[in-house]
Amino acid sequence: MANIYKIGTKVQAVDELGRWESAVVCKESGDGWIVRFPGWSSEHNRHIVSESEIRPPVPPKEEQMRRNGMCYPRGEAPSSKQINYMMRLVAEDEIRSRYVDGVVKYVDIYNRQMTLSSGEIVVANNLTLPVIEQPLVCQRKKRRRHSPVCNSDALSDTASSEPATENSNTGVDEVSREDMLIIINSQIHRLHIVWWRATRVYLCYGYNIFGYMRIYFSLS
Repeated sequence: MANIYKIGTKVQAVDELGRWESAVVCKESGDGWIVRFPGWSSEHNRHIVSESEIRPPVPPKEEQMRRNGMCYPRGEAPSSKQINYMMRLVAEDEIRSRYVDGVVKYVDIYNRQMTLSSGEIVVANNLTLPVIEQPLVCQRKKRRRHSPVCNSDALSDTASSEPATENSNTGVDEVSREDMLIIINSQIHRLHIVWWRATRVYLCYGYNIFGYMRIYFSLS
C-alpha cells in the first residue's frame, strides 16, 4: 500500500462510530495510517488500514453542487429533519428508507448518504423518519357555561323535562336555582348593555343638546 497521505495531511476518515469526520494523519505505518480527530484526545486515534475508510477532505454536498453550478432536482433535497436524524446515526443502527432497509455501516454526513452493511447506499432524502410517540394528553372536563341570553321557552322545556331534585337542607329545588342564576346573569348583562349605550349617547350628543337648549332659551 503506497503511503499517499503524509504526516500532517488533513483528511477525512471513519471514526470508531462509523462516521466520516475530519482528521489529520499523525503517523504512517506499513499497512496504513494512524489518524487523530481534532478536538478529541489521543485515546480516540484510529489505525486506518483500508483505503475505503480514508479520503481527501470534501465539502458538504450542497457546497459541491454550488461550485459545479448545480442544484437539487425539485423534491429531491433532503429536509432539515432528515439531515438532523442522519447526524445522530452511528454504525450498527437500523434504518428504514423508501427502497431498502438495513443496518448502517458508514455515515457520510458530507455526501448526505449512508452505506449499509449489505453494501447498499441510502441517500438522506430517502430516509424514513422514525415515528415518535407523543405523550398522552390529559383529558379535562370542560366547565359548563350558560349563555347570558335567557330563553324562556328553553327554560320551560328544561324544567318540564328534568325532574326536580329537592335539597334536604334548604328545601330549594336544584333546577329552579340554576334557572334563577341564568335569569340573573341575563338581566345583569342587559343592564350593562343599556348603561353602556346610554353613556355612549351622552358622550356623543349630550353636550350638543345642552348647547342647543341654552341657545333656544336665550333667544326666547
